[in-house]
Amino acid sequence: MFRKGIHVSDAKGRLILAGARVNILGARLELKISKRAFNKYTYDEIKTFFQELERVGGCNYATIVFNDGTGLFFVNCLTACPEYGKVDQDGCIDGLAVGYVKDMGSYFTLTDDQDRPLTRGTSAKGVNGIMEPLNSLNTVQLCS
Repeated sequence: MFRKGIHVSDAKGRLILAGARVNILGARLELKISKRAFNKYTYDEIKTFFQELERVGGCNYATIVFNDGTGLFFVNCLTACPEYGKVDQDGCIDGLAVGYVKDMGSYFTLTDDQDRPLTRGTSAKGVNGIMEPLNSLNTVQLCS
């Protein structure tokens, strides 16, 4: 059966390892997708995915990893303040977040830590700003 949209069931479960990568600390979800494919999803499809992620939960964090090594990071699978930036081998944002995904009511956009948009885009598909090179966006502090 064909399912339209992006779904949590498309993500893979991963263990969170510590030390010499032998101690299990918890679990995380990881979804790999190209930015181009992700940006074809509509506002409603992405919003439904975010709601599904919160409903399913049960993991320490989730990451959408894009083909260029960047991604969206969701602490405790909560979608209120997804971080955007370079993703490390553990599926976390490597260093400082470049921006946060904000729901603007009819589209998603990257913002800084003061909720100021990092792009002028208002497309109802994907997340406005993620197609921009990382060095063209201002680095912001992580959510506290």
